[in-house]
Amino acid sequence: MTRLTLLSAPVAFVVALLGTATPASAEQFALFVYETPADFAARNDPAKAEAYWGGFAALGEEMRAAGIVRGGGPLGEPALGSTVSVRDGRTISAAVEGGAEALSGWFVIDVADRAEAEAWAAHVPAASTARIEVRPVLDIPMSNMMAR
Repeated sequence: MTRLTLLSAPVAFVVALLGTATPASAEQFALFVYETPADFAARNDPAKAEAYWGGFAALGEEMRAAGIVRGGGPLGEPALGSTVSVRDGRTISAAVEGGAEALSGWFVIDVADRAEAEAWAAHVPAASTARIEVRPVLDIPMSNMMAR
């Protein structure tokens, strides 16, 4: 495995996702990765970061080689984010609430069906400590969404 530095690890993970060919499959699924506070801490722990990022880079490479990955990437810690809502015409910004698990990244994959998407979800390193949500990506033409 390539030795990853803390600064280059997320970049290496995303680069491993690029350059894929379209498979014969027809369905897209999003894999949402939810991790625990301990998982987030492992990202920056000098004793754990290489294994953490290396696991995701290996998965990204495996998905790229299989020709199924369409995109994805890691997200910053929940404390770095905010939520925005509009109530009664007023914009409200708030901190992201921490909890037992938080969204830490995602993949978009092209596979034959939900069963195959779930099989790939089981390969995500965080599946052993937290959970991976599998959802179909809806095929809605952008021209309908952009029409006025």
